[in-house]
Amino acid sequence: MNIKLEDIEEFANESVGTYLFADRCFSDDNLLINTQEILKSKNKEMRLF
Repeated sequence: MNIKLEDIEEFANESVGTYLFADRCFSDDNLLINTQEILKSKNKEMRLF
């Protein structure tokens, strides 16, 4: 499953907590970095496994 930036923005606005992602969910490093930045801007935490 590939995560899309639109999906990240949507659930970052609606939910709280720490997000746990498998690193294979990201199609490239840019998407991973953008996801980290979006969640960070909303005071959310992100972890990879």
